[in-house]
Amino acid sequence: HSASDVNELVDVITELENTSLEVKVLSQEVSNHVQDFNNLNTTVTDNTTNISNLDTTLTEHLSSSNPHGTSKEDIGLSDVVNGSFATDQEAIDGFLSEKYINPSNLRSVLNSLSSNTTKTVISSLAPRVIYELEGDPDNPITIELKENKHYQLVIYCSNDETLTTSFVFNNDEDVTNTHTCYYETSDSIVSKTGNIGFSLDNASNSIGKFDIDTYGFTIDGVFTHLNSDNEISITKLYGRGYNIVNFTGLIIDINCSYTIKVFELMTPDLSHQVVDALPIGSIVTRFGNSYITGYSVLDGSSLPTDTYSVLLDYALNNNQVVEPFIYDGEIDTNGYCYKFGYTYGDNTFRLPNVPVMNNMYNYIKITDVIVPTSPIDPEPEPEQPDVVEPDVDPDVEPDIEPTEPESTEPEVTDPEIDDVTSPEEEGV
Repeated sequence: HSASDVNELVDVITELENTSLEVKVLSQEVSNHVQDFNNLNTTVTDNTTNISNLDTTLTEHLSSSNPHGTSKEDIGLSDVVNGSFATDQEAIDGFLSEKYINPSNLRSVLNSLSSNTTKTVISSLAPRVIYELEGDPDNPITIELKENKHYQLVIYCSNDETLTTSFVFNNDEDVTNTHTCYYETSDSIVSKTGNIGFSLDNASNSIGKFDIDTYGFTIDGVFTHLNSDNEISITKLYGRGYNIVNFTGLIIDINCSYTIKVFELMTPDLSHQVVDALPIGSIVTRFGNSYITGYSVLDGSSLPTDTYSVLLDYALNNNQVVEPFIYDGEIDTNGYCYKFGYTYGDNTFRLPNVPVMNNMYNYIKITDVIVPTSPIDPEPEPEQPDVVEPDVDPDVEPDIEPTEPESTEPEVTDPEIDDVTSPEEEGV
């Protein structure tokens, strides 16, 4: 071979060596990339496993009713009852302590208390004015009322644009009372606690009329107002006070100047007696086990059917009666029974037996009563003088001269007055 061929061959070998080196470098890079990919794949697999484990943990956490094992004591709810909402009838009956009340069945309770029977009885009573008072927005007034009576309140307000009212049954300072109410306008129905009253805008020249029962401590009535268009609007108000002990009067607070007339309602013959307006079957709650005229504690007592037939009819008509064996069974099982016990034809029936809680006793009205009040002492009738009959001989006619009857004609003092009109001409 020539020298040029050898040099050319050397160049080819050198180029092949360089190419082989580049291939080795490229192969190492590919190997490194494959390793990186494998590492990435492992990482993805590990993350997928972690995500799956986290999803399982979250699912188990969400499906548990108490994933952290928290107790009522841990969050300060040890005294809160874990109960459901009461039905309307359960709220009206008022026996259960492990359920809650909502605005809907609160209204049912208040409507039940404000029954047509109560209004019928109240409308048959005669009013007598006992107070005429004036109030101002800066000083609430207390009207002294007595327990176990019925009153009517008429309020004339000088409000211009808004009206805010508050009524509270006042009692012993050492006892905490509560008040609930609802008021209804043309737009809405609102229930509240704390006091009996409301706050309205666009109301002026308001006039209110309310029935007040200090036996059940209820207020029921309406306010009429004028709005900005000089149209009449009406607000209905009903409320009740609870846990009223040593009742002293009604506290009234209104955001304007006002005048109040208070009427005591009496029987039509003005005998200063008051009818208990609650219908038979009404249940009231009071502290302590004490005798109340016309009421009985719900302790399972037996009553004669003839004497208390109205109460028994009320219980039957409202499906509140069970057979005695069911009644006794509930007593044995639960210690109480909220139904009446009676078998048709028996001479007696059993009252519900309701548990006592915190010295709070439930009483049921079993008969209508007339509760005597403390009337204003009537003026004594003048004493009649003793009349002495003269001795008269029945055989001798009395010597009595006839006398002219005194004229009842009015004496005319001025004969010149000639324009006297007779009662007939005046239409009397």
